[in-house]
Parts: sequence; C-alpha cells; structure tokens
Amino acid sequence: VNTGFGGSTDSRTRDVTALQRSLLKHTQSGILVDIDKGDHPAGNEELGFQSMPAAWVRAMMLVSCNTITRGHSAVSLGVIEAILKLIRNDFTPRIPLRGTISASGDLMPLSYIAGAIEGSPDIWIRTGKEAESKIASAKEALEMASLKPITLGPKEGLGLINGTAASAALASLAF
Repeated sequence: VNTGFGGSTDSRTRDVTALQRSLLKHTQSGILVDIDKGDHPAGNEELGFQSMPAAWVRAMMLVSCNTITRGHSAVSLGVIEAILKLIRNDFTPRIPLRGTISASGDLMPLSYIAGAIEGSPDIWIRTGKEAESKIASAKEALEMASLKPITLGPKEGLGLINGTAASAALASLAF
C-alpha cells in the first residue's frame, strides 16, 4: 500500500516507511501535561494526570500482540517481538487519557505504542516499576536497554493502530 489514508487516498508515495511514520504522527494527537512526563509514582491516582494508568497500557500491549499474531494485519513477527520486549523491560508508553477509543478502532492510543517501538523522541515511556521508575523519550529508553528501534514496513503502521486492542483491554480489566 503506497497511498495516503482517508481524504488523501488519491496521493501516492514510493517511500512506504515514511508513509507509516507519517500515519503515526498524525494519530499521535493526544495531549500530555508536564506531570505525565515527570518522574512520579506509577498509576493515575493523583489529580492532574492526563495519561492512562500503566495497567491499562500494558493490557493494551498484550491484547494487541495477541490480535496481531493471528496474521490478518500484515504486521511482521519482529514488530510483535518489539512490543513484547517493551513489556519484558518494564517499559510502558505514556498514552493520553483522552482520544479515540472505539470510534473507528483505537487509533490514537495504539499509535503511541507503535511510536514507542519506533523510538520516537516525541513518545514518552515509563521505565521500571513503581518507586524506581523514570520517564524517558522512547528513543532514550530503547537506547538504555540496547533495543533497536523498529522501522515499520508497508501496511504495518495501519495494521498496528486499526484495531480495538484498547477497548478490549479496558473491558477485560473491568471484570
């Protein structure tokens, strides 16, 4: 797929990796405030946080991996492994609390997970657990753990964000 999305489907490009990055940048449209980017205890108990609790995000990551492994999304095994490496290293992307969930898929929150494995300097990640946790950009966090950023191939950006992993994860946590 080398066309744009939505209203720009009539545009074409030969640079399909740039197209994937562009799609993610357009959907990473939520707002985080300074407290979300600072080193504060994990969770969302204090007033002022504008990001999802870590448990929600980690559940989204697992549900997303489970869904993608079915093979219907044109997402490579390397991408799934990159998300699982984030989980194993206690890396949790900071995802804005408000955004599109279950409108036409969970585009906004899932794009932050995709941006984390790309090593985007504009995506923030909580590294570690509870009191020892720190906040770093995805680029810095991946470097700290000697993890290589993923370059998304054709269809992988859309395959990562056009799903309902956020809705399914939150619904499963409710029970």
